Amino acid sequence: MRVAIPHFEEKSKLFAYLKSNRKKIIAQKCSSQIKSDDFEYGCLNLKANSKDKIGSKVTKSVSVKEDLQDGEIEVDAIANMAGWCDSYMDVLIPDCWNRTIKEKGASNKQLIYHLKNHWYSTDDIIGGNVQMRSQWLDLSIFNIESDLKQGQALIGNSIVKEKYDKKCFHLYSDDEIKQHSIGLRYIKITLCMNSEEEEDKYEKESWDKFYPMVINKSKVDSKGFFWAVEEIKLVEYSAVLFGANELTTVQGTSKNNTGPSKDTQEAEQEPSKDIQDEPSISELCKHLKLNYDE
Repeated sequence: MRVAIPHFEEKSKLFAYLKSNRKKIIAQKCSSQIKSDDFEYGCLNLKANSKDKIGSKVTKSVSVKEDLQDGEIEVDAIANMAGWCDSYMDVLIPDCWNRTIKEKGASNKQLIYHLKNHWYSTDDIIGGNVQMRSQWLDLSIFNIESDLKQGQALIGNSIVKEKYDKKCFHLYSDDEIKQHSIGLRYIKITLCMNSEEEEDKYEKESWDKFYPMVINKSKVDSKGFFWAVEEIKLVEYSAVLFGANELTTVQGTSKNNTGPSKDTQEAEQEPSKDIQDEPSISELCKHLKLNYDE
């Protein structure tokens, strides 16, 4: 579920609307699983049991990992980026995914999948042995103009297997997977407003607290508000064809096979008197039992 905010010519009316509907908006944002804006960068690193099994024109970091089998490449993909204000004015705050990462373990309390196109079926799993981590990266690699020099990236590491999906395997081998997106649920959200009114003191305090963490500040400056997402439940990350968040690219891969056979696009919101809900992404396949203890 995605929630579109009506257009107001005056910020005072916008702020009044946000405050009066705060609980409803937050409840809607947290009620369903959503997918993030797509992030365009690709992979940080690709690993295989032999470098000659990676596409000859790959420009990303390539290294050898001898324990990989034929038909396997290890991929480090940038799944998402904290600090980026997306098309719904949501900003993931650094470390918002820490609980999910911590609770994924041998007990399978929290499973995370590497999928294609957010399709929730066992047929759409393309990588196994998924491990997630956060890593601070120089924003210069994304060609982004920001007052910040670094941003916290969410890195997904998996073994992409040819036997799972032959086409995706070869696309990763050739560095043709350029964008990724995550499937998630919001757990904790805070409204931030750049208002000097005494009645908006709490929202202004939140603005002052989280604004320094925003990468694309010009966007939140123009709107005067954003939603700080302090905690999320991460379900999966997907390889996607097109995306709106230009920060999610593959960072690298490793492969053991016989050889491989921009700017954020903001969705235009129609003015509306009511909150508009975008249809949620496909429901979880019954094969994937995703549990989360709050």
